[in-house]
Amino acid sequence: MKEISYTQAFTILVLNQKPKLNAFKDRRIAACLLISELVELMRSRTVRTTGANRMVVAPVETTDIDYLQPILRDLKGRDPETMVNYVKSAGC
Repeated sequence: MKEISYTQAFTILVLNQKPKLNAFKDRRIAACLLISELVELMRSRTVRTTGANRMVVAPVETTDIDYLQPILRDLKGRDPETMVNYVKSAGC
């Protein structure tokens, strides 16, 4: 059996608790989902942090994790910022 990612595990956990997609409208749940995606990008070395704890995208075109493509495109279009500021700016 293939191991699932943080994001996949979190999504399953939320849907087991509240089996409707509108559960992700809760700001706390949305923030945790976004953070799990960022952690996955960091673990894959697609995103790294600078000495000032700002996230920057590594010099790669894409990630092999297709469900992380939208967040990667968004990060590429931004100036480096902290994870906290990124999550806040996303409305979470």
